[in-house]
Amino acid sequence: GPEKNHNVEPIYFHIILEEGKEFNCDVPEGHNSFIYLLEGELKIGKNNHEKTNNSNLILLNRGTKLITKANKKTEFLFIAGKPIGEPIARGGPFVMNTKAEILEAIQDYNNGTFAKY
Repeated sequence: GPEKNHNVEPIYFHIILEEGKEFNCDVPEGHNSFIYLLEGELKIGKNNHEKTNNSNLILLNRGTKLITKANKKTEFLFIAGKPIGEPIARGGPFVMNTKAEILEAIQDYNNGTFAKY
């Protein structure tokens, strides 16, 4: 659900670059960030990344500057935010704070009560 108790100062960009074009962005100090590569091939700093299968998720090191360049036509999402400092539990497609919450989410999903609006 929506985050209500933390100000994570989110950054969200959907970027489409033609071959040879760059996208550079200042990133606030302390933010975690990642790129979700949808299509194409992208150089991030000095490293090349290309789409394999359906998509790639690239976790970025903390820093204050993102520097990218498209090696060919490329589409990606850049997402960043302040960490909230809570524990993380993973199970299948679910991410919660505890293993008990994961088990509850799986049970809710199986019962058809996971996402009610």
